[in-house]
Order: sequence, then C-alpha cells, then structure tokens
Amino acid sequence: TRPLRLLLAEDSLVNQKLAVGLLERHGHRITIANNGRQALELAANENFDAILMDVQMPEMDGLEATRQIREREQQTGGHVPIIAMTAHALKGDRERCLSCGMDEYVAKPVRERQLLLALRTVLGEEVAPAPAEKVENYLTDDSHIMDWNVALKVCAGDRELLREIAAAFLEEHPRRIDEIRRAIDTQDWELLHRGAHTIKGSMRYFGANAVFDRAFGLEQLAAAQRLDGSEEIFTLLKQELAKLVPHLINYVEGRGGPARSERA
Repeated sequence: TRPLRLLLAEDSLVNQKLAVGLLERHGHRITIANNGRQALELAANENFDAILMDVQMPEMDGLEATRQIREREQQTGGHVPIIAMTAHALKGDRERCLSCGMDEYVAKPVRERQLLLALRTVLGEEVAPAPAEKVENYLTDDSHIMDWNVALKVCAGDRELLREIAAAFLEEHPRRIDEIRRAIDTQDWELLHRGAHTIKGSMRYFGANAVFDRAFGLEQLAAAQRLDGSEEIFTLLKQELAKLVPHLINYVEGRGGPARSERA
C-alpha cells in the first residue's frame, strides 16, 4: 500500500489527534486545516490524494469549502476525493454531503476500519484494511464516569494514542467552556452550538455519558435559540467534567487507567 498524502480539515483538537493517530499507523501523511477556509487554501496550493472534511467548522463549514473546491476544479481540472466526517446521523445527511460534491461519508466517532474503507472506496485502490480489533475487558472503579473499554476500542487498543487523545481534551476543554459561558451571556447561538457540540463529540470517545448528555442539552438549546434552563445545564456540565477530568489527568500522567480483568 502506498503512503497517502491526506488533508484533514477539523477544528477539534481531540478529533485531530485521533484521526492522525489512526492514519499514521498505516504510513499516511496528514496535513491539518483548522477550518474550511484553511482547507480551501491548502487544497489550492498543495496536492493531496484525498481530503477528510469535517462538516461543522468555524469561519467556513465543510459543505461550503467542498462547493468552492469543486467550482475551482471546473476551471483547473482534476478531482480530489473528499470524505465527509460528521457527528450527524440524521436521515438525509449523507445525501446532503454528496450533493455538494463530497465523494464519501463517515460518521463520528471515526473508527480505523471505517476510515480506511472510505479511502479505499474513493481512491479505487487497495488501502490496507485495519487488523481485526481485539476486544478486551477492563476493570475500572470509574465506570459510572467513563468507560475505558469504549475509549480503547475507539483508539484500536492503542494506549499511547488514548493518552494523546486524553491530553488533547484536557488542553481543549477549558477553551470550549469559556466559549459556552460567553455564548450564553451574549446569546451567540453559533458559538454555543459549536462549543457544546465539540465537548459532546469528545465524550463519545470516552464513553462519558453524563457529560455527553449535558453538552447535548446545551447544543439543543442553541439549535432552538433558547436559553431556558441553560444556566442549570451549564452548571451540571461543569460538575460532571470536574468528575471526569481527574481520571484523564491520572491516565495521562501514568497514575491510573484501565486494568485488565481476569476475563480479558
């Protein structure tokens, strides 16, 4: 399998670390764009075998970036395969992505096999399939806060990659909390939706359902452009994060994490 040169357009640091970690295991080289506008510029000036394009990004979303890439290709020729990456799982989302010029669609949380299959599909060539995932059981005393089995499965059993994902979340989430606070104060619906959506998406990787639910509640308020109960939900979100964060810190610093059970 030849190494691929890939452009990853994604604004979440956690999602960036996961996608890069999974793809670099197979020799692929990744360039990162933090929003659709950066992706548009990089795609114009560099050659990529394919683009992994998040749908929801600041400044310019993935749908608009794809439309502009396709419009430019009509003048210059060529066609770079674009794979949509989205947390949406709603009916019609796939069709919406394909109708703007994307070639394939993968749902978050992204998985190694899913990414490689999508690349194989859009490139029409043999991209090495991921090895079968090993399913192991782990003992944990924090299962009510997060699920280490879910986290390790997302990272294809790679504990070092999981450590990088956890560190990325610890770095990113204070900024997202500040965004949510500012968005509630100013009734900035787009900022509220983006901050809550990013935290919610990260929780899929850790199996942290309580934090996920609070973030989802704020995301729904943003979509409805309402603030009813937002202060209460925001307070609960911070309380649940305060329970989760110490477990991630301990894992990053090598003091905690999953231990194999006798059944593993």
